[in-house]
Amino acid sequence: MEFELVEGQVALTDEQRESLPYVVLVDPTRQRGAAYNSRRALIVDDVSPALLRFAVTRHAHMGLWEPGLDRGPQQRPAWMPRGDLDDWLLFWVRDEFSTREHLSSLPTR
Repeated sequence: MEFELVEGQVALTDEQRESLPYVVLVDPTRQRGAAYNSRRALIVDDVSPALLRFAVTRHAHMGLWEPGLDRGPQQRPAWMPRGDLDDWLLFWVRDEFSTREHLSSLPTR
């Protein structure tokens, strides 16, 4: 995937924003997760080991899922619990400072 630079920063197209993982919600054991785009839509219902490893080791930001905040998943895969996701982690795998190299190594699934 090609990424355009604007004033030294990567400028994603609308299609790239829709298709690239932005945040990965990971279970407390760090064995399974789901990926969401920057519009909080579910794009990968069961992430690959490569994306899970990338999220845990190369994330831009990390935080606990908090039910009181509007940061949680809008859609949940069938395997994900329906109640509160206590101890689940959110890993932002890209941000506005992500480089071409970082984005090029980001697994999409």
